[in-house]
Amino acid sequence: MLRFNPERYRFQSIENTIRYFYPIGLAIDDAEYVRFQGLKEMTDLVAAAVHNEQCYQETWVSFENEVKVQSKKAVIGSTYGQEPSYSANLIIEKSKQDNLTRIKELHFTVSLLGPYYTVIGQDKTIIHTVRNDQFQATNYLVVSPENGFNDSFHLICKLIEERFSGYQFIPAIIYQQTLKNISVQYNSIPHTTVFHALFNSHPDIYIDRKIGDDCFKITDWEVEGYNDSMDRKWQAYSSRN
Repeated sequence: MLRFNPERYRFQSIENTIRYFYPIGLAIDDAEYVRFQGLKEMTDLVAAAVHNEQCYQETWVSFENEVKVQSKKAVIGSTYGQEPSYSANLIIEKSKQDNLTRIKELHFTVSLLGPYYTVIGQDKTIIHTVRNDQFQATNYLVVSPENGFNDSFHLICKLIEERFSGYQFIPAIIYQQTLKNISVQYNSIPHTTVFHALFNSHPDIYIDRKIGDDCFKITDWEVEGYNDSMDRKWQAYSSRN
């Protein structure tokens, strides 16, 4: 399912998680899809973590507030009741000139399906029309600490790993990989990726305009005792085919 060197990296746990919660080869409109046991368990997890107001407030809203305090920046919650994750956006910079608004933000998300999280930066522009319509476009994505996103990116990773013990950052080289024959029920996404299966569909990760290191924090996934000389033929890499 995933493309990586299993002798070097421990990404098999991600594949196992996806296989457990999602039926392979079944479309959303298939009657057997909703009967899949993993999906039923996912629904229960989301209900307990998000729909339970006390749990949601104590676990995630309190964390959003901590990020606000530590970063001294605005944080906007983006958790939705059908997606298997907590998520929010940290606004790094926002400026407006005439009918244009430019926003630099970090989308950070923690999976409910396993000990996984990730962070994606976005530089986006919003055009406001005279009829009060809005047209939004993402200028580029940021997949690792870079330029004006650097300090906030590092801070969010630090805070998540402190609050959610044992959780690991999934690098872009993995979460961008396409999952064949797997569909997610909370959005009509053309091609399901690891990101969609474990987190949500908020940033458009198909955008090719991006900066940063796709392998950021990949060494956290290395097998203990691995030596480069063991196997030089493999490396983890993304695939959209």
